[in-house]
Amino acid sequence: MTSDGQRRSKLINLLHRHPAAPIIIFVNLKADVEFLQDLLTRNGKSVTSYHGGKTQEQREKGLNALRNGQADVLVCTNVAARGIDIDGVAHVINYNAPGTIIDYVHRIGRTGRAGAKGMATTFVNLEKDEGILYDLKKYLLENEQTVPNELSNCVS
Repeated sequence: MTSDGQRRSKLINLLHRHPAAPIIIFVNLKADVEFLQDLLTRNGKSVTSYHGGKTQEQREKGLNALRNGQADVLVCTNVAARGIDIDGVAHVINYNAPGTIIDYVHRIGRTGRAGAKGMATTFVNLEKDEGILYDLKKYLLENEQTVPNELSNCVS
């Protein structure tokens, strides 16, 4: 659980603790894509982006940069949650919690593909994201995943 003010520093710390690339970071707004790309670049990360405001050529260029190792991090909106395939994604981070459990499943489905291991992290704000918390806990339990104590304690 995190407040909006803590989210940036927690993201930077998380990326330093788990630097394995490639990493995909999902946000809910195009403006947040650009903001995070700039923030992470200033913090020494090699970052590309992908959202609906870019042309198809720009989106492909961003994906190819991640695929061929020119970038370690892709910051994107839900546009990238379905239909893209990038081998070896080590970590998916939901900087903003998705609006529905279906979106959550599609986002985290970008990692751990074809039997590979992957990690998914979701930043949750109790005040803004309460609509997905129950579904998230239920999904984790149904799939025999660890439910973080913070989630267990706030959702009955």
